[in-house]
Amino acid sequence: MKNLSLALCRFCLCSWVGAAALFVTAGVAEIKSNQFDSLTVNQLVSARFPHYYRFGFTLVGVGSVCSFLSLNHSAWTRTRGLLTGGLLVVAFIIMLIDYFAIFLPLLEMMQSTTLDSNFEKYHEASKNINMVSLSLVMIAAWIACWPGGKSETPLMQDD
Repeated sequence: MKNLSLALCRFCLCSWVGAAALFVTAGVAEIKSNQFDSLTVNQLVSARFPHYYRFGFTLVGVGSVCSFLSLNHSAWTRTRGLLTGGLLVVAFIIMLIDYFAIFLPLLEMMQSTTLDSNFEKYHEASKNINMVSLSLVMIAAWIACWPGGKSETPLMQDD
């Protein structure tokens, strides 16, 4: 169980960093493209970013739980496991704040026919808070994936 938890923790964290980078890169490419008008861009963002948050909550949540389930794994020190889990809990809380206090109001503004005067402020806040939470997850992933401990035996060994 400890091997599976550690593997799942590492997988979820690395998956979230990659998925977030893809979501953001694709979104920026669409915004900067001349192929879409602002209404279409808003519709694309409105369709994509709820999935961004679902993926993030799922992967960071599972990664966090698995990091704590892996605390007694021989590849981790207790400090390393607690640090990874702590960073993920903080990142998850920041993501929740972002979702309810920034993203949902921003989404509502984008679905309006005219942009609210606070749109730019909320958009900038969203970019900044996402950078903070993703940076915490990247640090946690780095700590989780760094080799170490007494033994990092694979799930299956050749006998």
